[in-house]
Amino acid sequence: GIASSIFIGFRNTTAYNRWWEARTLWGAVINDSRAWHNDLTAVDTGTVVMAGFLDRMRRRQVRYAWQLAAELRGVAPPPGVVELTEEDPPDATATDLLNVQGREVQRLLADGHIDFQARVMLMSVNTALTTSQGGLERIRNQPIPAHYDIFIRAMTWLFAIVAFNRFDANQQAVSVGLGLLLMLAFIMAERLGYYFEQPMNNSIFDLPMYRF
Repeated sequence: GIASSIFIGFRNTTAYNRWWEARTLWGAVINDSRAWHNDLTAVDTGTVVMAGFLDRMRRRQVRYAWQLAAELRGVAPPPGVVELTEEDPPDATATDLLNVQGREVQRLLADGHIDFQARVMLMSVNTALTTSQGGLERIRNQPIPAHYDIFIRAMTWLFAIVAFNRFDANQQAVSVGLGLLLMLAFIMAERLGYYFEQPMNNSIFDLPMYRF
């Protein structure tokens, strides 16, 4: 029982840390998207040409956030997301959209619409988004090793069954009830860790990635 508790506790702590990091990184994506809008507002010169650039870049940022959420969950983007920027390829990934944003910043500088300092300001936000995206993809693509997961699950079930049988041997309703509660407590603790370590897989602890 002590060994099972130690392994379950270690696994659940690791799983919760993964969930918390994913929550923090997704919050950074939302904050940096708002910062992108603010920075575009700051560099707006009021010209017609600039208005076209800014409108396109804002729509692309919205598409990027929805596209990234869909990719992290492993599902298709919701209806209407691709149509946000019809000037971009329909099969563009989140990474592709960030690259296009970088090229747009380059064009703004080359055409004289912004200066070098504004370029640095915009690209710092773009780079921050890339960093957050990389962290989220790492959490999604590198779960706790399957062998370790199977080992903890097998140990949990083994102890839970043995403990239940031990209490059940008394043939008393109270002992049977306590054995059942103990068995369920260990199994639920193990399952909680399993769901926590997958914060983007549409589980009961899924991050609210479609809420902006």
